[in-house]
Amino acid sequence: MHSTLESLTPNLAALSLGLVLMLPACSPAPSADGKTRTTQASASQGGVAAAPQVAGTAALPPAVEAVGRHAEDAYDVAKAGTWTTARVIVDSLKRAVSTLPAAAQSAVAPSGALHAEVATLDQAVTDRNHVRAERAANHITALGAQMAAQYLAPVPANVVLLDYYGRELEIWSTANDRTKLRDTALAMSRTWGAVRPQVIARGGNAEATRFDALVSRAEGASTVAAYARLATPVLDEVDRLEAVFTR
Repeated sequence: MHSTLESLTPNLAALSLGLVLMLPACSPAPSADGKTRTTQASASQGGVAAAPQVAGTAALPPAVEAVGRHAEDAYDVAKAGTWTTARVIVDSLKRAVSTLPAAAQSAVAPSGALHAEVATLDQAVTDRNHVRAERAANHITALGAQMAAQYLAPVPANVVLLDYYGRELEIWSTANDRTKLRDTALAMSRTWGAVRPQVIARGGNAEATRFDALVSRAEGASTVAAYARLATPVLDEVDRLEAVFTR
């Protein structure tokens, strides 16, 4: 089965993660020097809709948390080519999806996208196809953020999306696709602009400063190599952003 979308393509605008808050076409994003600039990163450029800045009040269902966790693990083992472990993880992912509350499943847009991506990942692992497995697994992490956004999750959904974008930088650097890398950088900037105030409010000034600098570098990148060099630092800094909300 072909993936329902090739990650950050124009079709991602239609998927848009179904999250409640759509930022305006131009949104202010802080630069590394603390100044505000306007960033063009609309969904039509392949951006993912930013998550609601006010989470729901219901507790995060274990199955929703498991979907995101298993999908991220599947990405890591597919990247490493550890296919036996990948099969175990995908089977766990499928069990988690089968127990999702109806309300969580209804948050995924378009309907059926999650099941289609899980099927794609399942087949990619069977085929030992790194490229398709990584893309499908990462897309499922974004769908997991879409579902988690309606609950009271420890980490804001937009921080989860920043992790997704870090992996997208890896994916599209490997594919040597500068257009998708540019779209990824712009969408990452947009999402960061939405969640940055929450990071500051939780006392993450140092973490925010470091991520400002990474966003600035991503926006200024012009070569595949420049984007590729950002992937690992972005993923490392997202870990630190997550810690701001869990410490």
